[in-house]
Amino acid sequence: MTTIGSQGWARRLDAEGLRLRRSWPRSADRLLLELRDHDGRHIAGQWFADPHRAAAVAAATPGGRCDGGVVLQPSGADRRLPRLRSLLAASGNSLISHRPERRAVLRTDTGHLKVVRRSAHDATVRRARLAATLGLGAPAVLSADADTGSVATETLPGTPLTAMLAGAGAADACAAVGRRLAQLHRIAPGEIADADLGRHGPDEEIAVLRRWTELAAAYRLQPRPTELPTPPCPAALRLIHRDFHDGQVIMNGVVPGVLDFDLLALGDPALDLANFLAHLELRAHQGLLADLPAATAATLQGYRPDASVRSALPGYLATARLRLRAVYAFRDPELVS
Repeated sequence: MTTIGSQGWARRLDAEGLRLRRSWPRSADRLLLELRDHDGRHIAGQWFADPHRAAAVAAATPGGRCDGGVVLQPSGADRRLPRLRSLLAASGNSLISHRPERRAVLRTDTGHLKVVRRSAHDATVRRARLAATLGLGAPAVLSADADTGSVATETLPGTPLTAMLAGAGAADACAAVGRRLAQLHRIAPGEIADADLGRHGPDEEIAVLRRWTELAAAYRLQPRPTELPTPPCPAALRLIHRDFHDGQVIMNGVVPGVLDFDLLALGDPALDLANFLAHLELRAHQGLLADLPAATAATLQGYRPDASVRSALPGYLATARLRLRAVYAFRDPELVS
């Protein structure tokens, strides 16, 4: 087994002053990249096993350039997000994240601007507007522009939960987050006007896990698991976030606000709770959480899981742990420990 940063193309980029921070596998022969230069600036990129394909993508990306099998996309260069460069160049805007050909998030003078592919824009706007009506402290939508593929939202006041985990108030914050998550799961699907919410049950979650573990094995980052967990079928489908973790929570005093409802779906509430608890375990491993048992207990006390969630939780926890191991195998080891 190896690490993503030890692969030849990553070592070459590092020698050129571009440090790989994160990557996202699209297939066994293509990775999306987040790089940093010597000044800490974000540089997006893509790696292709076929250098001819890399050259073709670079040629089709205004502002992009090819470096061997890697397409470098500085300053918002992106053929699938064609207006990102001009949005980023506007006064007062700065780049927070850029997942090439998928999405980007900018900080603006008035809040945040998410830029997505035009094919995903309508669904992104609907989810953001729906989230703002659920009473979960989600940011309000300020505007949306289909031509640029963007949606502008307000900035939530407060402190990221991740930054609070090492402090004395971590357990109280986690209890409040548990209550907030339970509030989401109490919303009856029939109360939601958006009819496009898809189903994400145990089978769909195992498919996500299988994809991650198979790709990690294909890149020789981890051995392929011999067996995958099997979470039980939920008694009833509820509204779930699908990507709920500490990085999605902003604490305004003792009141949590929740970000990024792009994956909102109907599924098993235990999935969200397990994903949050697995991320707490990860933060403890990273040295960012001082007291894991207290934070875990506080989350469960705030959430108050019923018998159905309690019975499904171990299976989803096992799934989340395996998935996080595979996801973080594609990142700079310094981000893990």
